[in-house]
Amino acid sequence: WLRLIRSEKEEEIEMLATKTPEMEAAVGRLKQLSADERTQMLYEARQLFLMDEQVRRADARAEGRAEGKAEGRAEGKAEVARNMFAMGWDAEKIAQATNLPVSDIQKLISSLTEK
Repeated sequence: WLRLIRSEKEEEIEMLATKTPEMEAAVGRLKQLSADERTQMLYEARQLFLMDEQVRRADARAEGRAEGKAEGRAEGKAEVARNMFAMGWDAEKIAQATNLPVSDIQKLISSLTEK
């Protein structure tokens, strides 16, 4: 493959194409792409699109992980708050310990006492 990439003479490329079916296909594709400027531009545009798509997917995965971590932290704090309430703590102390707003603690307590 390196010989193909580094080849500068048409004869050498043709000789390499006879080595394996894969090499023949690669040489055929190379000829096709280098045949006209429009095809080259389309190929490059497609490659750019694919690279952009990979970046978008990576960004989306990273964003999803960050959101998941934030949700996990919030759920963890809510669980701690429920346990503190079960142990007899009041809303003010729970809010101080968890850094959750008192209003959120009161809603949580209300939902627990309604059951």
